[in-house]
Amino acid sequence: MRWALIALSLTLAACTSSQEVCANYGFKPGTDAFANCLMQRDALAMQAAQDSINSMQATTNAWTQRYQSQPRMCAPSGAMLMCY
Repeated sequence: MRWALIALSLTLAACTSSQEVCANYGFKPGTDAFANCLMQRDALAMQAAQDSINSMQATTNAWTQRYQSQPRMCAPSGAMLMCY
């Protein structure tokens, strides 16, 4: 869920700058060309956000697998058992 919020934030942030970029390319607001420019930039932003999410998930999975595969040392600590 947190990754989805990050992706949404990145996408929304890209929307504001997309209008400026498309206008700077010479596309006029309200035209099909301007709309196509916005759609292409939106698709690129969503793909970049998804790529970022996939990368973060892969890193998390790698660390989780590494952590789970290592033997743990456990020692009593008062009423608790602490494992490292």
